Amino acid sequence: MKLSSFSTILLIHLATSSIYFISPIQCTLNRPSLVEQTCRKTPHYNLCVSTLKSHLVSQHGPSRVNIEGFARTTLQAIAVNASATLKHVHRVFEQRSDKQMRIALDSCIASYTKIVKVLLPEAISCINKGDNKGVKAGASAIANLAISCENKCMATNNSPLRDSNQYVQNLCAIAASIVNYLPQAHHQGLHRFL
Repeated sequence: MKLSSFSTILLIHLATSSIYFISPIQCTLNRPSLVEQTCRKTPHYNLCVSTLKSHLVSQHGPSRVNIEGFARTTLQAIAVNASATLKHVHRVFEQRSDKQMRIALDSCIASYTKIVKVLLPEAISCINKGDNKGVKAGASAIANLAISCENKCMATNNSPLRDSNQYVQNLCAIAASIVNYLPQAHHQGLHRFL
């Protein structure tokens, strides 16, 4: 009889203990990740999630899975795309003979050169310093140059850069949104963007 009482008590104990272990596991499985929570606050959720999930861990490792790491990753994704776009614009420029298109593409070359060589390094420097206003101003300046490039190409009735320009604009909007959730550092001011 004692064995059966002990078995019953053990089963009751295991049953009640399992309730405490199952609930937290289920809550953890159903709770959105920090990436998903953060991306829900941006204007382009799917692009945000795919960008962060594909670039973040491979480039920064798990120690950078935080809001600052997300902002930095988004800026680096912009840098990769802007560099590829600049190379593409140079190739397209060499292939086109239409004067109006070449003028538009020449303007895009200047814009993307400034994005790659000046604005992105400064925005990344701002994120390293905790200068959130500088990062947002940089993202805005980059998006404006991509918009300007697109408008000039559209004036020729055919934009060979529509997708690239839109991608850069969307990533800039994501970066600016993410930066809103970073703590503000005491030193700020990247006035050359303004």
